[in-house]
Amino acid sequence: MRKILTSIIILLITISIFQTSYATEEETEPSIQIDFTGDINITQDTKNVTFTIELGEFIEIPQNAMIGYEMILEYDKNIFSEVKVEAQENWIVGYVKSTGRLIGETKTTANPNEAIAKITFTLKENVELGKTTIKLKSGLLTINDDDLDINFEKEKEIIIIEKKEEPKPEQSEKSQYQTNDILKNNNNEKIMENANQKQTQNQDNTITSKILPKTGFKTMAITAVSLIIAGMIFLIKYKSI
Repeated sequence: MRKILTSIIILLITISIFQTSYATEEETEPSIQIDFTGDINITQDTKNVTFTIELGEFIEIPQNAMIGYEMILEYDKNIFSEVKVEAQENWIVGYVKSTGRLIGETKTTANPNEAIAKITFTLKENVELGKTTIKLKSGLLTINDDDLDINFEKEKEIIIIEKKEEPKPEQSEKSQYQTNDILKNNNNEKIMENANQKQTQNQDNTITSKILPKTGFKTMAITAVSLIIAGMIFLIKYKSI
């Protein structure tokens, strides 16, 4: 009986060790986190929207690993008119527009938590409101020349919203008073100007009415003097005859 119990205990311990070892192997399977980041809410008048592909945490990845990658970029060509792909500092990238394929690799060794590529999308004019999706399909990371492969797929849903109108700045109570004072001053100036013009016109009329009689009187006096002189000349000539 004692031998049977001992055998059972040994069997249970063996099974427990095997399960623990298997679970540890599953938890430490090599992996690299892939992030695809960018703005998801954009307005109709937005010209460009940028997304970044980044490597995150490394799990059980050999040190000083060389990494290459490839993936297919998929997007709605009715929404975006152009795509520009740029490699980041430690990476090289190529983009085939006809197939949407991205292919790249490290210049030196790969590091966790670093950007590998930046993708800039140009929006068409007057795009419709709604949602659209950008996808990274059939993604593959190759570590140390096919020593280890990691598959991935990522996508981002973008929401296109209507442009918000900028609110007009409200006038403060002080500025309103200042505006009213300016308007009142302008009106008062116009009233004074009209009054001055009327007064000037009245003065002109008065001066004209006074000058005309004087001018007539002067003419009559000259005429009278001329007649007197002519009469005297005529009288002198008459007496000499």
